[in-house]
Amino acid sequence: MDLFRKEALEHRSDKLHGDVQMALPVSWQAIGGLFFLIVAAAIFFLSIASYSRIETVTGIIVPEGGVAQIVPTRPGVIESLSVSQGQQIASGERLALIRTGEDLAGGGNTSAQILASLSTQENDLRLRQKSIRAAEAAERQQLSNRIAGLEAEIASLNGQIGVQQGLVETARRELERARPIVERGFISRQDLLQREETFLLRQQQLGQMQQTLATRRAAISEAQAAMRQTSAANDAQIAALSGERSDILQRRTSAEASDAYSLAAPIAGAVTALTARSGQAVTPQSPIMLIVPSGSELRAELYVPSAAIGFLEVGQEVSLAPDAFPYQRFGTVPGRILDITNAPVVQSDNSGVRVPVYIVTVAMEQDSIEAYGNEEELIAGMTLTARITTEEQSLIRWLFEPLFAVGKR
Repeated sequence: MDLFRKEALEHRSDKLHGDVQMALPVSWQAIGGLFFLIVAAAIFFLSIASYSRIETVTGIIVPEGGVAQIVPTRPGVIESLSVSQGQQIASGERLALIRTGEDLAGGGNTSAQILASLSTQENDLRLRQKSIRAAEAAERQQLSNRIAGLEAEIASLNGQIGVQQGLVETARRELERARPIVERGFISRQDLLQREETFLLRQQQLGQMQQTLATRRAAISEAQAAMRQTSAANDAQIAALSGERSDILQRRTSAEASDAYSLAAPIAGAVTALTARSGQAVTPQSPIMLIVPSGSELRAELYVPSAAIGFLEVGQEVSLAPDAFPYQRFGTVPGRILDITNAPVVQSDNSGVRVPVYIVTVAMEQDSIEAYGNEEELIAGMTLTARITTEEQSLIRWLFEPLFAVGKR
């Protein structure tokens, strides 16, 4: 006996022939096509679109030749300021006078009192030198007058001696002629004796004149020697006083330096970033002004951390945003890298931590920025923020970069 009826078995044996096709709604087909287009467009976009890794660093605007920072060498108070903001100055020109002396409880200044005492001593020495020179001049004048008088006497004596020599010679000849005559008895012995006395007397007078002449010549030699000795002695005194004056002047210079000193411009240029005011206390840790060299082009000096320096190269473009002109409103200044230091320098960040950074020099394509319809000049010393593209790659590579990194291990 069969379990199924005959009709059921015959119905089961009937089969359809050919392929089975399912009829999908038209809306489903449209949705599928749209999804395929979206996926294809996404893949195409990821292939052509790029991802840029941008590093933001800080920096400062500097002149091409650098900028001179004017820093006090010792603490003190600015007594006078000789320059103003933007003023053009020459090299060596005085910038400021800084007073460093201490005031006494009873009034006055220690350095001022020391300077007054040294000035008094120096003035006394100068007066002593002057008096010595005046006394020397008077003594030399006196000796010169004496020498002139002696020379006049010598000239007169020479004339008198000449005359006396003639008289002596005349007396000698008369005496020689009288002796033969006396022997013949024409002249008495008494007359001969008188002639001999006359000859001897004139000889004696001639000798006295010659002795007086020698005395006068010796007196001239003594006066000349005295003049030389006086000059030598006075020169020695003047030299000793000059040495004392030099010592006092040196002490005075030291006292003046300890009381006040002046700051001079190391280079010629324009004064900028002037923060000093008369009466302001200053220290060696704080610059009071900057001097920008005349005619220097502006450069941007960027401080790039070591983590971002590896992808930088000379000629790379940089966007500079001076902090004084927010880039959201005034835009950025284009620049190009000129130089990258080979070794890092250590600087302190905002938290005070010292970190190594590389100094990157950037040439600025313009030295002004448009603000509210005006061209505002950029000034050395302005801080800025720079945006540097350190790496650029496609988005699809960026998405699969972890897989690529795993594959390279």
